[in-house]
Amino acid sequence: MKRRKSKTVKLGNVKIGSGHPILIQSMTKSKTSDERALFREIKALERAGAGAIRIGVKYEEEMPVLKKALKRASVPIIADVHFNHKIALMCIESGVHGIRLNPGNITDKRVLKQIVTAIKESNPLIAVRVGVNSGSIEDRFRNRPLPKAMVLSALNYIKRLQDAGITNIKASLKGSDVVSTIEANMEFASRSQVPIHLGVTATGHAYMGRIKSHIGIGGLIAMGIGDTLRVSLSDSSVKEVITAKEILSALGMMPGEVDIISCPTCSRASVDIKPIVNEVADLVKKEKALFKNVAKIAIMGCEVNGPGEARDADIGIACGKGKAFLFKENKIVKIFPARDIIKEIKKEARRLLKEERC
Repeated sequence: MKRRKSKTVKLGNVKIGSGHPILIQSMTKSKTSDERALFREIKALERAGAGAIRIGVKYEEEMPVLKKALKRASVPIIADVHFNHKIALMCIESGVHGIRLNPGNITDKRVLKQIVTAIKESNPLIAVRVGVNSGSIEDRFRNRPLPKAMVLSALNYIKRLQDAGITNIKASLKGSDVVSTIEANMEFASRSQVPIHLGVTATGHAYMGRIKSHIGIGGLIAMGIGDTLRVSLSDSSVKEVITAKEILSALGMMPGEVDIISCPTCSRASVDIKPIVNEVADLVKKEKALFKNVAKIAIMGCEVNGPGEARDADIGIACGKGKAFLFKENKIVKIFPARDIIKEIKKEARRLLKEERC
């Protein structure tokens, strides 16, 4: 998949941009002042696969906890700041790896100058995200259609930072509806090489939020747009990371993940493949080392179209009446009893491992 060319930005020891993997992040939902709950959530996010963690900082008394989080976390920490520029200054001076600034409510020229000065003097390597969403647009652009208003607000704020000598910048343009989000990001991508952080904000019920995120974030990534992402759900932050991984996995952009494809079945199918697919999915999760050299497994309900539809699978299985077929490159290479499907998949995975060692 060809990605939009963007500049490289550093977030701690992580590089973000078109030449680097798309970074998954989430945002903590515990009270920042609740040290124990916050650290427990940070560790859970790290285990789930978050590559960066954003923490909302609203009050001065939360700063000691933020500083401790910086020492304990094994991934970059981003401070999310709204309204209070004094808190932004404290976060910058604390040594956070990134900071999110809101163009809709941190706009005063003198305030922005103070922020720029603090970055240059105390934290010049900090990554600054210009975070625009449908509820935080500079007043001068509010009379425009939402996607255009988000783009203009982001470009204007970025220019102000760049003119002041700040270049380690990324941007986000998030609407609460999928269409506005896609339109805004497409236009911004055509007008700037600043890396883009993707997301759909305020997505509503968790179930619908997952659907909106799959469409909005996944659709943009499929067009080559996006360098980092956060799925926003009215659910746990860990589930946000899991959903983000689902999106990248569906697009073939999760290194080390096995893509399991299966047909929806029809009247031709003589084997119930649903339990087989579920068992294979569990097997792949439990025995990752065994499937190290397997990128795609196909399990198809019949021998009619199965081999042709999944010809590029590393391990391809098509089912017949009481039997199954192992296929490679559109050709059936082995026939065996259907009850042995799992055993044959394991055998083929071991063979692929041996090939590497040879």
